[in-house]
This record gives sequence, structure tokens and C-alpha cells, in this order.
Amino acid sequence: MPQLDVWGVTALEVAKMAACGGWLAHQLKKWTCTLIADHEALPRNIYGWWNTSLLQDEDLAQKIHLHLQGIGNFVNGMEIICYLDTPEMKAWLKLKKGISRMMAQ
Repeated sequence: MPQLDVWGVTALEVAKMAACGGWLAHQLKKWTCTLIADHEALPRNIYGWWNTSLLQDEDLAQKIHLHLQGIGNFVNGMEIICYLDTPEMKAWLKLKKGISRMMAQ
């Protein structure tokens, strides 16, 4: 299988050009072999999936709005921090730690 060695070397060169290491080279080689075996098996680009806002969840936004309405007219970011820091909300959102002040504001 000398062709696989050439693919590995080429994948490593591409990974170095992208300022990445062996992990990317391995992924490139794996994606190439998968695509050759099955032309429908394109890799998915998951870039940015972790950057989505929790506030896009309408249920969460509604819960926060209801909580803030119950407090009164004068609220600040700390109210949201304290609300989301409760064990129930952490469990519901699957958070290990609370949110930052900047995020709350």
C-alpha cells in the first residue's frame, strides 16, 4: 500500500500548511479514504456549533423573562447569574459552572 504512505505524507504537509499537526493529517487521510470508498460520505463541517447562544432556546429565554418579571422593575446581570446558578437550572442546561457577568449582561 505505497499509495497510503503518499496520502499520509501529503496529508501531513497540508496539516503543516494549516499550522496544525498530526491530528488534522490523520483526519484528512481518513476523510479521503472514506470519500473514495463512498462518494456520498462527505465530512460535515461542525465549525461554530459550540458558539450558539443559549438564549436561542425559546424555553430558556421565557424562563429568564418570567424570573426577571417576578423580581420587579430594577434588575441587573447578577439576577440572571444567580438564577442560572441554581442547581435546577444547571441540571436543566447541563452546565458545570455558572455563566460570566459579561454573558449575563
